Amino acid sequence: MNEEVKPSISVICPVYNAQDYLPDLLQSILHQTFQDFECLLVNDGSTDQSEAIILPYLSDPRFRLWKQTNQGAPAARNQGIRQAKGQYLYFCDADDVLDEHCLAVLLAAAKKNQAEIVSAGIEALDKPKSFKDKIKK
Repeated sequence: MNEEVKPSISVICPVYNAQDYLPDLLQSILHQTFQDFECLLVNDGSTDQSEAIILPYLSDPRFRLWKQTNQGAPAARNQGIRQAKGQYLYFCDADDVLDEHCLAVLLAAAKKNQAEIVSAGIEALDKPKSFKDKIKK
C-alpha cells in the first residue's frame, strides 16, 4: 500500500496582482528552518506577472498553484483550505515576509500547548531591498 506522506503545515496564500511582493514572500517561505510544509498559492485572477514569478517555484514539489477567476481573498483562502494536506494551516498574504523561524516557532507553540490555534505578531515594513535586510535574527 502506498500511503501519502502529509506535511505538518500547509501554508496558504491568496495571490492577486502581487508581482512587487511575491519574490520576497516566496523566498522567505523557501528558506524556513522548518521544512516539512507545503505552500499552496491561489492565483485569484491576477493580471500582472504574479503567475510568472510563481512558476519557477513549482519545480519544488512542496509548492503548488491553483488558478481561479477573481473572487477575493476569502474565496482564495477557502480554495487553499480545500487543497491542504497539512496537519496545521498557516495563512499569509502575498505581501508578507516570514521570519526564517516562523513556521518552527508556531508549530512548537501549538504542540507545547496542545493548541488548535496559534498566532504571531506582525511588524509593518517598508519594502526592503531584500527580505533578509529587515528580518530580525
